[in-house]
Amino acid sequence: MSLTDDTFEYALDQLSIGAFLTLPERADDRLVVGILYILIIFGILANIALILTVLRSKEIRINSTYYLLVQIAASNLIMLLSEAFFRVAGIVFRQAYLGSVHSPHNYIILFFTQCAWWSFVFSLTLTAFIRFVCIFFVGRYDRLFTRNSMRFAVLLTSLMGISMASPHLSPCCRVLW
Repeated sequence: MSLTDDTFEYALDQLSIGAFLTLPERADDRLVVGILYILIIFGILANIALILTVLRSKEIRINSTYYLLVQIAASNLIMLLSEAFFRVAGIVFRQAYLGSVHSPHNYIILFFTQCAWWSFVFSLTLTAFIRFVCIFFVGRYDRLFTRNSMRFAVLLTSLMGISMASPHLSPCCRVLW
């Protein structure tokens, strides 16, 4: 299958930054990109502020459950940066950017995004479990969630995220954007 102009919404010469900013037909795309960037910039700034707050405050770093909070914020940053560059570029440049569906560009970036997403999900689940233990089993909280156990939990949730996203690298299981 070849890329011909008549099989796509826009001709390849209409998929430039200049055409994106000036063509009236691309007004909806400009609106979507503008709204996405407002949300992405806010998310990036909030996650960076959260990570810096935890890293700079010795009182917060003493509580080892904040390791998971930093991991959640880092996962969010990975997902937001992926959205900022990959998805927005896909909206602006469409088929000129994405190219073939079999291109590694289309599934490698999404693999890392899915790794971050699944790590985020597992970290959030573990955080909910930790809060449950903190409320109902107060005496066991300090023994269960030590610094080393929380470091291991961060490593484990990251590895679980990678393992959940790894089928995405196989051609039979790819979810293309």
